[in-house]
Amino acid sequence: MRIIPIIVLALLTSLLPGMPGRADLTSDTSAPLVAIKPELRAEIAALMPEGMTAYDIRVTIPDDDLALGQTIEGGQTVTYINVTGEPIDSLPFRLYANSIAALAPPLVINSAQIGGQDAPITYSVHDSVATVQLDQALAPGETVTIEMTFSLALPVDDPTHYGILNYDTDSRTAVMAHWYPVVAGRDPNTGWMLDPVSIFGDPIFTDAGLYTVTISAPSNQTLITSGVETERVDDSGRSTVTFEASPSRDFVIITSETLVSYETEVDGTTITSWTRPDNTGVSPQVATWTANALEVFNPLLGEYPWTQLQVIQAPIYSAAAVELPQMFIMGTSFYRQAADTGSYFEFTVAHEAVHMWFYSQVGNNQYAHAFIDEGLTNYLSADVYFRVMYGDEYGDATRQRFLVGDFRRMIEANADVIVDFPTDSFPTASAYVSAVYTKAPLGFATIHEAMGDEAFFASLQDYVTAFRFRVATPADLEAAFQHRTDVVIREIWSHWFERREGALDIRSGA
Repeated sequence: MRIIPIIVLALLTSLLPGMPGRADLTSDTSAPLVAIKPELRAEIAALMPEGMTAYDIRVTIPDDDLALGQTIEGGQTVTYINVTGEPIDSLPFRLYANSIAALAPPLVINSAQIGGQDAPITYSVHDSVATVQLDQALAPGETVTIEMTFSLALPVDDPTHYGILNYDTDSRTAVMAHWYPVVAGRDPNTGWMLDPVSIFGDPIFTDAGLYTVTISAPSNQTLITSGVETERVDDSGRSTVTFEASPSRDFVIITSETLVSYETEVDGTTITSWTRPDNTGVSPQVATWTANALEVFNPLLGEYPWTQLQVIQAPIYSAAAVELPQMFIMGTSFYRQAADTGSYFEFTVAHEAVHMWFYSQVGNNQYAHAFIDEGLTNYLSADVYFRVMYGDEYGDATRQRFLVGDFRRMIEANADVIVDFPTDSFPTASAYVSAVYTKAPLGFATIHEAMGDEAFFASLQDYVTAFRFRVATPADLEAAFQHRTDVVIREIWSHWFERREGALDIRSGA
């Protein structure tokens, strides 16, 4: 059941600051929305923002063993509409693969052309920004098409960026996130986001786009992607497969010779759990937990719109799991544990599933305000998920286990932090984690308790509807809460997210 009728948009337009006007909510409905559930396509088309960048990408994965360092070749046609509101004479692309930790830039643009003419490129920020000079100034609303070719030297057994751009020799599985040049994301307040690749938090910040991706790969490779397959040609041991993923915040490719799938279905979404052959016994439980999360949050947040959601076992470094568009990766270490109810395993699956709303649908600048997706997601998964699934006693227990205990230890160690703080400005990774995964969730819990169930979840539905496939700010989320209640949200918000006052909450029994 769809919770938010489209007529709600007219009300939200006048109430939530920063939300586009109704005219801006139209989109090119000719864009293929085959990745969206059929019954939701008209609604999603109406919500898509104007001017979404279109990517038509072609990529060739070589026959030779990727463990030998073979180069992956790609090309793309990028159609960009100037939505900045002012003329621009260049367009920045992010090459997130080229992090400061990489020994050599693994992602290289070989050529860029506009109208058949070479376009100059300037590199900066440790080769993670490639600025393409346009042949003429692009006025607001005008379109430019850029043809690019690029090469990717896929790292092998490399922990950089949590292992989400890596070929794992043990499982013979390649994970390819941030593998192509992508137009730089834009922060609603500060514009192009060209910061160095994040050390502590999510490395990628992108705007949602329209994706058609054609992959040529050896036929013995299983292709797991953000989109749905629309065309396949098998010939001479190779497969050429086209995927559509519009709208999507990114496009991820995973190839594997070994992973085995288990499927279930909930509310028109196929959930596929991919594991190594020796972990297939765990796969149904992972799929069930993912299905449970959708059953819990579809009515509370608005229906998950895509036809698929995939969970993949792969090595993850310096993190438990990683959210990606229409999929998430669970670290291999989980699959060596007991898949018990109420476990950290189940909590992490629920956490990553909630990211399919807060990240995959509603974007935010994680470099500047990571707490509005991570903190909200951690609260909903540590408390609300277990409370709805198993009752209040279970919800109280998991909240204490996953949030309150860590918060008390943080305050007792005199390590309180300001939550709304740039990710890489925290003094340590531990301080960042304490802010966005421990303190921030308890701030959202306090807002929930002050507002009550009906107003709290109505405000989250408003927020998802208003900013789906856009980039939201903390002010947008705060305004969504305030619209649904007479409680002064600013006081709670400032106390939990903008000041170091955690000792007050410990004394009051938080």
